[in-house]
Amino acid sequence: HREAPRSSVTSAGYLNQSCDVLCEDAFWSMVVYRNPFYHKGQLVPGKNHISFNFAGRLARCHGDGNPVCARRRDQSGKKVGEPVPLEPQHLLDMVGNEIIISPTRQEAAV
Repeated sequence: HREAPRSSVTSAGYLNQSCDVLCEDAFWSMVVYRNPFYHKGQLVPGKNHISFNFAGRLARCHGDGNPVCARRRDQSGKKVGEPVPLEPQHLLDMVGNEIIISPTRQEAAV
């Protein structure tokens, strides 16, 4: 478990670092909605409002620093093999003004 650096709560840098720690130290179930964008009650064609709803937090590591592990499942849902550290299925990143959701290398290779 990591803690975000201590500084002024009003600092944008502190907030960004806190969000990074919150997101990197856990797995999150996420639902993304794309909604029409309105300005002063009028629909703006070609513009959308994106809503990211995070829920279902699962820590990546136990309190002692060891990774959370689970056994993989085969296509029928049966557990197989030895427990392995959990890995994300997708990555969420900001690149400039763009939000990128991409499969992890592991998922891309499947």
